[in-house]
Amino acid sequence: MQRVDPSLKCFTNCHLCIAGELIPQDLYFSSETGLITPNYYYRTEGVERIDLNGAIVAPGYLDLQTNGMKGVHFTQLAKGSPEEDETKLGEVSKMQIEHGVTGWWATVPTVQGQRWKEVS
Repeated sequence: MQRVDPSLKCFTNCHLCIAGELIPQDLYFSSETGLITPNYYYRTEGVERIDLNGAIVAPGYLDLQTNGMKGVHFTQLAKGSPEEDETKLGEVSKMQIEHGVTGWWATVPTVQGQRWKEVS
């Protein structure tokens, strides 16, 4: 039985975050499994190349429920100035990034209706 290679996709013209460094390098992955594969620079057929125009490809987590952190609880927002809230949210974002989180959603637990309108 002849082995058939899976179809490959290649992010090209991008930078990979490797050991904390940005390296200009292509990233190949299987379109069947989504797994990153070894580089196939020699391969020209069966590879779909996607030009990322110099973008950065880096791993990251998504935090789907953040009630707050770093002394900030999201139910307490909108009690001061918008600038204070922006600073607090910036601190939360910085901490999230430091822990590998590249996207997060603020969650406001159950509060009174009027408070919900103020916070959201």
